Amino acid sequence: MLMVSVFCVGCGVTTDNNIVKDEEKVVATEKLLNNESDKQMLSIDFIGEGMNVDGQIISLPIALDELTTLWGEPRITAHVDELGKRYNYTWDELGIYCYAEEEEWVHSIGVMVNNTMNLEYFPEKMFGGNMTIEGEPWYEVLPKGENMEFFRKYEMGAHSVVGEYTDIFAPEATGTGADYVGVEV
Repeated sequence: MLMVSVFCVGCGVTTDNNIVKDEEKVVATEKLLNNESDKQMLSIDFIGEGMNVDGQIISLPIALDELTTLWGEPRITAHVDELGKRYNYTWDELGIYCYAEEEEWVHSIGVMVNNTMNLEYFPEKMFGGNMTIEGEPWYEVLPKGENMEFFRKYEMGAHSVVGEYTDIFAPEATGTGADYVGVEV
């Protein structure tokens, strides 16, 4: 919980001051006190069925239309390689991205917590909400999974949660989210 106290002694604010400007300050202060921002804060819990996002269960693969209904229009990055044409969908404000082999179906969803590579399909902003694995802090659960050299893989039900290390030579050095680039299911 964020607690802010503001004291103004002799600041010269009177009823004759710019009322609109004062009202804007009040609204901004109320947002801060209520921990609100322009960024949508999601609560994500990775579960055996997939992802529980604010009470909505997302199981993969999922139609892109369903994610668009939940999060709005994504930024789309297409690329062609030896595997064919693939698509990445990015919700920059949420810190979420997806992969798809076909335009209509998403097969993997990622949540960015530390952008160390600046790939064009990575979100511009980091995820700012609450993220857990089966109700526990995600960065405490991932180390219980299998170490795959560059990442950790935690199996649960029909899905796996994968966390890519920020530093493969010092994985899980801090025991916090700073050890991972992001989490994908």
